[in-house]
Amino acid sequence: MRTTGFRKLSLAVTLSLLLTLGLVSTGFGQAGQGQQEIEICATIAQRLVFSLTSGESVTLVVDPVDNPTAEGSSSFEVKTNVSSYSITANFGAFEVADTGYDLIGNENFRISSVAPDEGDAVYDWTVPEEEMSVLSGETGYTNSEITTVNYQLNVDFSVPQGEAQTTIVFTAAVTM
Repeated sequence: MRTTGFRKLSLAVTLSLLLTLGLVSTGFGQAGQGQQEIEICATIAQRLVFSLTSGESVTLVVDPVDNPTAEGSSSFEVKTNVSSYSITANFGAFEVADTGYDLIGNENFRISSVAPDEGDAVYDWTVPEEEMSVLSGETGYTNSEITTVNYQLNVDFSVPQGEAQTTIVFTAAVTM
């Protein structure tokens, strides 16, 4: 039997199509071949960033007649990825110079605080203890929360005139 040139050409094209389709289906069409699985693991560090935003220095000027009460405040920003945090304050001595008169001990100096969210603050004017919580149980997971601590100084004629200075150290900590 004699094969013409046209038949040879169509037979060659058909064979090459079948071979090409066969290679394509075996390389890409079968499930499981050519696939790789990658597992991604992440470790996220615990962070609590605590900074003073205002009230670095507070001046309270009082006078028993014209201005017996003076108030000031400091504000703190917290950024954290922990579930809960608290802020404590440590108070130094607050005595009128050269008199020994203690403004905290004699209940002339008081503080209060404002919780940014759900935490427990010092809502009423309170004479501070040497160390005390100004915010507890505050919900974390925040990019920015502001806590404000307010200061109040009250005087009458029983408070000697003079200068007084104290330092308060605030600390933010993770709570469970």
